Amino acid sequence: MVRSPSPVIAFICLLVSAAALPPAFAEPAEPAEPVDVALAEPQPVQSLETGIADVCGQPLPGDDVPLYDRTHQAMSRGVCWSVDWFDRFFASPDSLLDEPATTLVRVIGAHRWQDDGDMGDEVRVRASVNLPNLSNRLSLTFRNDDDPDDDFATTADTRPEQVGDNEDNTFRAALNWAARQRERDSIDLEVGVRSEFKTFTRGRYRLRLPLPGDRWDFRFTETVYWIDGTGLGTESRFEFARPLTTRTALRLTTEAEHNEDLQERELGWDLSQAAVLYLRLNARTALQYSVSAQGFSDLSTNVDVWRTSLRYRRNFFRRWLFFEIEPFVFWPRVDDYSEVNGVVLRLETQFGVYEPLN
Repeated sequence: MVRSPSPVIAFICLLVSAAALPPAFAEPAEPAEPVDVALAEPQPVQSLETGIADVCGQPLPGDDVPLYDRTHQAMSRGVCWSVDWFDRFFASPDSLLDEPATTLVRVIGAHRWQDDGDMGDEVRVRASVNLPNLSNRLSLTFRNDDDPDDDFATTADTRPEQVGDNEDNTFRAALNWAARQRERDSIDLEVGVRSEFKTFTRGRYRLRLPLPGDRWDFRFTETVYWIDGTGLGTESRFEFARPLTTRTALRLTTEAEHNEDLQERELGWDLSQAAVLYLRLNARTALQYSVSAQGFSDLSTNVDVWRTSLRYRRNFFRRWLFFEIEPFVFWPRVDDYSEVNGVVLRLETQFGVYEPLN
């Protein structure tokens, strides 16, 4: 029996097809400097084609502006004003600080299809809030999923075969304090609450050093945490990155994680290795090609899964709207490394105060 396409994938495909239309605004000039190794990661962008950078301080547009623009700006203003009120409510009466609180909310819908019949749908919400009147080093984060493995993940850690596997009705909220911020290293502390009112706390140290020759960049991250239900744990990350041309960059990442839960299950360390190539096609489009392996240091010491994917990300139609197409292949050890093919479609909408697109 042929399975009919889900409404989610049909809707995303419709929006993807709209990307072929002429853009609503001119292409910005291409940058001359080398591409950043994080070019494929989501970037805040300006919210409207009218040039409004601070949607909180601007009136709503008139009736001549399309309904979707007016709706988007109204939602962005609502998010920003509520956060700004909270920040100023707790500010000192004698404070002369006039910097507004900034908010970025990302809503990401995704659909996963695989040729073995497995499918998954999810909608993720990511919200980050900076509160300058409370402290220049304080920020709040909120997300509607409770996945401990995805807390500090970057797009280099993409595991497309897991899209839609998280349970519904979960959340995670945290207060982050940047204890030290220097050019080459930083320390931040985080406390928060998870689903079912479980708590967690983390401490993270990050070091960034240019290697001799100024071509390779080395980054080291060490995280120590305690998570209710997982226990005490630590995660180490080693990254080597370098630009190859003005449009391409390479990143090599090695991760090792250990906690009480892994120890009880006799899995040892959770180890992963990834190589990611970034390619910037133009100011609004980027590609990310990744190859990775992941496994546990148990008695078998075999790789649990090999995976590779090609992630295409484009800003289209409006500067707060993105779509992604990520075809992937993975080889799980539980199936004797049989090949499984699939594709993930994503649609992202951003709300809040944005920086201009560059």
